[in-house]
Amino acid sequence: MQGNANLKMDAINLRAKGVNSHTNKKGFALVLVLISLVLLCVMVVGYFSMATGQRKSTAVFRRSNDVQELARLGVDAVIAQIRDATTQNATTWASQPGAIRTYGINATYSALNASGSRPDTIYKLYSSADMTVSGNSFNASIEVPPQNWDTQPGIYVDLNAPAISTSANGSQKLNFPIIDPRAFTTSNSTSVQGFSYNSSVNGTILPSSGSGDDSQRLPMPTRWLYVLQDGQMINPTSQSGNIVTVPGASKTNPIVGRVAFWADDETAKININTAGGDIWEAPTDPYYAGSYWSPPYAHSEFDQKKLAMAQPYQREYQRYPGHPGTIHLSAVFPNLSLEEIMRLTPRYRFGGSKGGTVDLQTASSAITPKQDRLYASVDELIYDPSRNESSTINADRLERARFFLTTNSRASDLNLFGLPKVSAWPIHRRTGSQYRTPFDESIAFCTTANGHEYFFTRNQANDPQGDFNTRNGQLYDYLGNLLGRKVPGFGGNGTLADKWTSPERWQILTQIYDYIRSTNLKDTSTDTILPYAMEQPSYDPTPESIGFGQVIPTRITRNGVDTSGFGRFPVISEIGFMMIRCDPPSGVTPSPQLPSLSSNSITSASYRAWYQAIILVELTCAAQGFDVLGLNFNLEFNGLDNFKIKLVNPDTFLSAARRYGSSIN
Repeated sequence: MQGNANLKMDAINLRAKGVNSHTNKKGFALVLVLISLVLLCVMVVGYFSMATGQRKSTAVFRRSNDVQELARLGVDAVIAQIRDATTQNATTWASQPGAIRTYGINATYSALNASGSRPDTIYKLYSSADMTVSGNSFNASIEVPPQNWDTQPGIYVDLNAPAISTSANGSQKLNFPIIDPRAFTTSNSTSVQGFSYNSSVNGTILPSSGSGDDSQRLPMPTRWLYVLQDGQMINPTSQSGNIVTVPGASKTNPIVGRVAFWADDETAKININTAGGDIWEAPTDPYYAGSYWSPPYAHSEFDQKKLAMAQPYQREYQRYPGHPGTIHLSAVFPNLSLEEIMRLTPRYRFGGSKGGTVDLQTASSAITPKQDRLYASVDELIYDPSRNESSTINADRLERARFFLTTNSRASDLNLFGLPKVSAWPIHRRTGSQYRTPFDESIAFCTTANGHEYFFTRNQANDPQGDFNTRNGQLYDYLGNLLGRKVPGFGGNGTLADKWTSPERWQILTQIYDYIRSTNLKDTSTDTILPYAMEQPSYDPTPESIGFGQVIPTRITRNGVDTSGFGRFPVISEIGFMMIRCDPPSGVTPSPQLPSLSSNSITSASYRAWYQAIILVELTCAAQGFDVLGLNFNLEFNGLDNFKIKLVNPDTFLSAARRYGSSIN
């Protein structure tokens, strides 16, 4: 019985064990399911979290892109205005900060202002209710914001509101987006010259010291332009409380943003790569010349000491008349010395006449220009060529003057017809160091447009037609064509061709061409250059070498009109005849015999005598220049075979001859 009992117990135990094994498998599967659910939840949560993050990132990117698009709208609007203003036919234009004015050929300009004729159209380069207005309807006072502009933030915005930046050491700094009002102070020695403002606009705070105050403010209120969904930029008409009225905005065409802008003109600024000049405040010397120089015209102490004796040295560009180096950098930095100014410039060097205070010693006294690279940005002004901090200009001082400075002030070099100008500098037809100087090559490069040369070339000084080649002829006709066009900006129907007759017009043009051709006959800037006209020999001239410095006048025929230039050649200014009575040649018996002039028996009918005649010619040469002019030419008179002199009143002549006796023999 016991054995059977044991068998039963084993069977029960086996069944129990079978039950437990099955339960463990179900529990393990449950755990796997739970783990899978947790992982799935994590994945779902992670996915939704990532999607939310991506959505936020996309929204941020979209808003950033919207802002960039709005910013580009302002830039594109200005570009469109510039393109419209500068690409019109028969129209010239003038740019300024914030606007471009155009002048046409058909306006009558009956309405005149203080400065002359009004422009045809004014293209605004700032956000305004009307971006383009006619010259007759433009009123600058309307463009000035109202006194209470700052109470209408939905219509006006201050483009020059400062931003405050904090440095690593905790100090704060004001950063003005456009112009730093601290450039204007109570002291003339620290203010940018010519710059000032008043408190007529709300929010303006004037200076109270000579060093500039952080409390100074110079608002630049500009209108908002609201951008609708369809791309229109609409000017708001009014604001009441926080509500702004924007015409055209609706639920289906909502407002998507707003922009305000103002465009500056770099050509109105001082270029730190080319400006130099002199000190701003003149010293106590009443005859201080500074950067000014011209040929002396009067016998005064200034003309003698500062213009004649203290001439600019070679390559002292800051005293060359008309050179961009005469522009005063000290207008922005008025308390700099001349040496400090020259230290800032990348090419000019301190020395030479030093503002007309040092007399020119020898012809070999020349300044060697610096070879520092040009500034790429205004920020580089605070560093010296060795990339060390400048001892002349610091960052704060530069920030206050930044608005007035630039490194690129290039403008279109076109004439009033919007076409290329023709250079007034002659260039040799041949290339190479024997014929062209580096200056000549620079002029040639600057006056070549799209492969076409807009400069006159020369090669043969002693040939009246040798230099009038194909290209010179094309430029000559090009200028002649411009003389027949209406000049934009002057109105009416007249042209220069109407002012001058056909012979006059072509003669003037020929003289202009020949004057250019006869300029700079001997360039002394290099030793290798050959003179255009034969130079003066250093030895006793032989007949073959006579004719140095001589240029034969050009002869041109256009439209049946023969014209001639001046060249560098003499012309007859006066001609006369000198006659003297003389005895007959040996072996010749006069018939009748020559009586004494004192004889009362002489009558005009019977008087015959022998005379000698000589033609006296006075020459003049209108063309000045270098080298010395040595002439080589012949004067030939034709048609003298039948030359006669007839006394209008011979009896009166004989009466005078008797009275003065032999004194006139």
